[in-house]
Amino acid sequence: MLELHTSVQYVRGIGPRIASILAEKGISTVEDLLYYLPFRYEDRANPKSIAELRVGESASIIAEVRNSH
Repeated sequence: MLELHTSVQYVRGIGPRIASILAEKGISTVEDLLYYLPFRYEDRANPKSIAELRVGESASIIAEVRNSH
C-alpha cells in the first residue's frame, strides 16, 4: 500500500522516466501528485465555429485532413 510520502516512481504505471518529468513540475511524492490541481481547463460543452472566434481567443477545433503533400 502506498503512503503519502512514497516516491511517485513506485506508483503503478510511473517509472523513473515519468517520475523525472513529474519532478520538473515539483511532484516527487504521492501527496504532491494528489495536490497537483489543474490551473486551467478547456470548456468543450459549447463548441464554436471558426467564424465565431475572436482574435487572440484560444479554442479547440475538429478538423479533417483531406490531403497531405
